[in-house]
Amino acid sequence: EAKRNEADLVPPEQMWQGAAALQQVDPRLTRLFVSTESAEAIEQAKGLQGWNATFLDVERASGDRYDQVKHGEIRPDDEMLNSLLNLQLALESDAFVCNRYSNWCGLIDSLRLTAGRKADRPLLDNGAPAKFCNGDYSSMLCGLCPKCPW
Repeated sequence: EAKRNEADLVPPEQMWQGAAALQQVDPRLTRLFVSTESAEAIEQAKGLQGWNATFLDVERASGDRYDQVKHGEIRPDDEMLNSLLNLQLALESDAFVCNRYSNWCGLIDSLRLTAGRKADRPLLDNGAPAKFCNGDYSSMLCGLCPKCPW
């Protein structure tokens, strides 16, 4: 429930559409970091053509990781180390697709722009801006969407 209060969960298919749109803009992008609690999304990411998907290889259950830590299913120290490793993997990526309404994505974006020295690397916000463009990431990235304010 904590995740749902923070940001709307985005279906994996929308993340992959965003990743494809990023590669259309810059085909040199090859390393995509996938931050998700969904085992299904990880399996889909492994099969993405043109991308080397990076992710933390941990057991993913169908629940919120915070709840799992709270109920003793995951040790807090392990979850902290997993989070730090996730940040490291994220900052090694070429492209980022995430929802800026998510606090985790906001942290990754802030580090991408500063310590990660990747301000020149694209971050596609698949949260609010995609709603302006009816989910058409190519139009949004190339400035062709008539509904976008930019």
